[in-house]
Amino acid sequence: MLSCCLRRISPIAGRFGSFCEKFSSEKLSNASHLRINFLRYDKSSSWPFTLAARSMSTKNFDLNYKDLLEVKDKENVVVIDVRNPDEVREGSIPGSTNIPLSELEAALQLDESNFKKMYGMSKPTKDIQMVFSCRSGNRSRRALELAQKLGFENSVHYVGGWLDWVEQTK
Repeated sequence: MLSCCLRRISPIAGRFGSFCEKFSSEKLSNASHLRINFLRYDKSSSWPFTLAARSMSTKNFDLNYKDLLEVKDKENVVVIDVRNPDEVREGSIPGSTNIPLSELEAALQLDESNFKKMYGMSKPTKDIQMVFSCRSGNRSRRALELAQKLGFENSVHYVGGWLDWVEQTK
């Protein structure tokens, strides 16, 4: 990936190349691989290009139907449906709790007492595996990213969502 960037940005290849090499070896020496998020141009800066990168784990955060069946009833697993309440009325994965995506960030920051009052369950701790589900997998992916940002690193998402669940359980 870096070699493609270097070829495309050939006027600054030397400077960009040494910057990236230094950045990846010094800042991310334990990373399994590196994903470049963006390269931004700022003409007012003495170094006009800003590289934003982050370490990416090789862990798979995507569950399919079979994977979900294996984990959903375990004691340390919570299935959270991030669809809106009107969508959940159509049906939901048995045992799941509805926390709409629009409420998720605030919900995960509530204290235990208020979380239990609002959602009828104990607040998940950061060592619990949260499985996010939605209609088709898009919102659950965003929920996963949000939860991980808040420190819930054991979180995963069901890629097929409610549509896949319905199809698989016919």
